[in-house]
Amino acid sequence: DLEEYLASIDQSLAGECSGRTLLSLDSYGDDCEALAYSMGAWAIAYLVDGSSPDVLLENVYPEAEELGWEAAFEEAFGMTPEAFDVEFMAFLELPDDQKMAILDL
Repeated sequence: DLEEYLASIDQSLAGECSGRTLLSLDSYGDDCEALAYSMGAWAIAYLVDGSSPDVLLENVYPEAEELGWEAAFEEAFGMTPEAFDVEFMAFLELPDDQKMAILDL
């Protein structure tokens, strides 16, 4: 569950994956592959919280083939993937209760 992913993210960033960011991870063959999945799940939750639950299926994916994923991302979210990476990494620095609050549980 996403709460367990937070503990995994914190542990990885404090240890063997220190200094990594979402965009620096590769889910295939990266020593920090597990971090890529945990951070990816939280990145989607964060993006959906700031937009809508259907934004990926209705906006990003349909436009990605024509525009490329980076341009489709920027059009859907109003920021480059690089700007999102910085914003998301700052979000991960918040206390866990503030991070969990975006889930509307």
